[in-house]
Amino acid sequence: INLSYQMKCHTLRFDFTGDGHSEGEWRQGNYSNQVQDLQCIVNFIQTQMKIHHVSCIIGHSKGCVAILRYAWEQESQQREQHQRDTKETAEESKQNNSNQLEDSSNKTNYDMDNMTRQHRYHVPHFVAMSGRFYPQEKSEMLNALSIEERQSLEQVGQYTRYILGTKRKFVVTVKDFDERASLDSNFVSKIQQSTILIIHGDQDTTVPVSNASLFAEQIPNNKLMIIQGANHSFNGTKYIQELVQGISDFCEN
Repeated sequence: INLSYQMKCHTLRFDFTGDGHSEGEWRQGNYSNQVQDLQCIVNFIQTQMKIHHVSCIIGHSKGCVAILRYAWEQESQQREQHQRDTKETAEESKQNNSNQLEDSSNKTNYDMDNMTRQHRYHVPHFVAMSGRFYPQEKSEMLNALSIEERQSLEQVGQYTRYILGTKRKFVVTVKDFDERASLDSNFVSKIQQSTILIIHGDQDTTVPVSNASLFAEQIPNNKLMIIQGANHSFNGTKYIQELVQGISDFCEN
């Protein structure tokens, strides 16, 4: 609400599949499916709600992986589509050599329409909050488990957690541990067109603030914002005005 008011725009909050109020199977890793969730949401906004310009996608903690992969994949898909379009246009031009002038005019119009369409649907800005660059060591993840959870993981390949105050259960498997331990964030160096705002609290004990600097070193177009005194969740709403102002300035500039 604060961001909507500050930027005079619409905002949409959502839960990934299996998280929060969203149905479906929850998984601890599930990074590829979360990127698909983002693609579905952006597509729904642009095609069903007819809001063609999505200015920014914000992700926190694990959500940073999804939004940064989305940024990378949208550029990869656009490059591949441009190559296909160029090839198809060249083939059409060869088949119509008898009317070269008309073909040239059609190609120009096609390229302009295609560039306009890609610009319209391209999400230009992303905000990564409290993101982890280096994967968490498997031994570190295991040490965070209770004795019962660790025994269950070793004996049956999974353990179950219940959220306090709810009946909802979350099953964590060995595959989830392996996926998290093999997480590689070096792909962010390939994000060339989008701009990324990296936000981190200097008192984050869950994901050390050094991860923010690693992202800043790898991402070509980025801005680094360190919130002094903030923890992993930015102390609830304590730093909300600083966060809102930072994100607003980033998107507008």
